[in-house]
Amino acid sequence: MDREGFHNRAVEPQSHAIEGLLAAEDADREGGEWDTARAGEGEEREAGSVISMSSDDSSVEDEPVEHGERVRAEEQEAVAEVIAAEMQDALTSDDDDDEFELPRRYAVGANWHHVARAHMEMLVNAGRDRRVALSNNEMVGMLKYAGYLKSAALTDAFLALPRASFVPGAADEAYLDTPMRLAGLNFNVSAPHMHAMSLEALDLGAGQRVLDVGCGCGVVSALAALLVGKGGCVVGMDVLPAAVSLSEANLAQLMSSNAAFKSTAAPVALHHHNVLFPHASLPEGGFDRIYVGAACPAARLRALSRLLAPNGKMVVPVASELRLLSKSAKGEVGAKVLSQVRFGDLIVPSDAYIVLKTLEWERSLQCVAPIPPSTYVDDLAEASSLATAPVPPSAAAASSPPSSSSALAVDSPPALEHDGLGEPDCALVGADGWRLSAHKALLKVRCQHFRARFDSGMRDAASDVLAVPDNFSKETVEAFLHYVYRDALPPQLSAPQ
Repeated sequence: MDREGFHNRAVEPQSHAIEGLLAAEDADREGGEWDTARAGEGEEREAGSVISMSSDDSSVEDEPVEHGERVRAEEQEAVAEVIAAEMQDALTSDDDDDEFELPRRYAVGANWHHVARAHMEMLVNAGRDRRVALSNNEMVGMLKYAGYLKSAALTDAFLALPRASFVPGAADEAYLDTPMRLAGLNFNVSAPHMHAMSLEALDLGAGQRVLDVGCGCGVVSALAALLVGKGGCVVGMDVLPAAVSLSEANLAQLMSSNAAFKSTAAPVALHHHNVLFPHASLPEGGFDRIYVGAACPAARLRALSRLLAPNGKMVVPVASELRLLSKSAKGEVGAKVLSQVRFGDLIVPSDAYIVLKTLEWERSLQCVAPIPPSTYVDDLAEASSLATAPVPPSAAAASSPPSSSSALAVDSPPALEHDGLGEPDCALVGADGWRLSAHKALLKVRCQHFRARFDSGMRDAASDVLAVPDNFSKETVEAFLHYVYRDALPPQLSAPQ
């Protein structure tokens, strides 16, 4: 679209909205982010701030213009003078009846002042401000034009996952390149250029393990999942339950509505947890890439860097700097400043509380019995060697037909077909008369109780009838035999267990 066409689409001046912009300026700064790298070399301005309208702005006066451009500059200056005069009247007016009323088009969403500001910039700059987009494709094009999106893979991911799908009810604001405040949820969503710059710096690749700290609405987790693919994994964490719930809802919607995402994206695990506390999903050296969406105190960087694998990278705001931390193969960590920014602070508990949580975690690990690796294959081989009279599977199945009420056909488990155990040579018998066939050799190899019983030398050691205590139900014994023969519990267990 040419500049004239863009200008013709700009909305009419909204004088009263200017007063709202000024009133909202503090709210815009509170907890949001700003980026001085956006304005270009030698210039710093807050992301999303109102553009300069001073007539003595050297950046405007020094720019050589042709005749047509000079006419447009004069038009802009005239509009700026009108807006500035109305702003001054609004600020100095003592008329209590002159109540500010927000135009309806800006009355939806917590970031109405971003929308109003963007429209004013479109008007005054006649379309030359490339932060204003009306669709996801336009937003992606502007991010590419500004140099934030560089790689084809990340560009395709941004195109595949429209920002509006992560901020329900805020479609009018979703594609503005500014941070968004989600009303009622008490957190911000970073500006698109910030996500683009951070993910470009992380250089995500297939099969990588990614941690998204402060997952918020889930947009970074989703983008990362698409970039690392089915061979990778993504863990998202947030201390706000509402944020985790929103991320879960957004990712569930993606899985149900976006076939490409469902078929190609990595699994995403979301947790309501503080990343500075120990967790089963936070192993030391467990992540190739980490994105931190809140400002981390420099004193806590060591704790986060422990989560990085060798040759890993982490993007993290520290004070007013957005840093890229890189860990070498030897574990040495270096840092590079990507931009000057401001983020909301990471919620950092006290040292004492971190120690307490760590002790609780270590104590809980001591209460968990370690699960030994499976010995199923070796057990089957040993049981086959102990079997004295192997017969064909058909004979084994015919000798003891399964009970119609049994959830498990123990007479013909897969082991009979592959490992030459022969026909069942014993039966487990319940107090009320039910019987379940089995193989002594496999029971002996797979269960310490039966091993001790068969090797005890007592009179019942050689018995083919194995009485089951009264307090064991048939279903419990069926589940036990299911595990003995198949190395897994049955998919459904009926009470009592």
